[in-house]
Amino acid sequence: MANDPTPVPADSPEARRYNLIRRWLGIADFAVGFLFLVVLLVTRWSDWLRDLAYRMGFQNYLLSLFMYLLLLLVISKALGIGLDYYGFRLERRFKLSTQRFRAWASD
Repeated sequence: MANDPTPVPADSPEARRYNLIRRWLGIADFAVGFLFLVVLLVTRWSDWLRDLAYRMGFQNYLLSLFMYLLLLLVISKALGIGLDYYGFRLERRFKLSTQRFRAWASD
């Protein structure tokens, strides 16, 4: 009797729908990030960013590296803000979050 496995309840249709949307949102986020990196390499904008970071870092290698990574982070975050906002709305729509927009934006 102690070894009887408890039955696992099946996911509700609403839970399945949420997981499907969330999965596609993750795939879209990956695709945007990957395309951003491909565009950087193909258009040679990476070289331009490197030179900009070098100037911003006062020609110091470590500071320039930090500035380059910071620029990449800011640009990729700006490109993904739409998907992030959709994720915020999705959590609210499925009543998984009560966080207000202002608090979400500051996070």
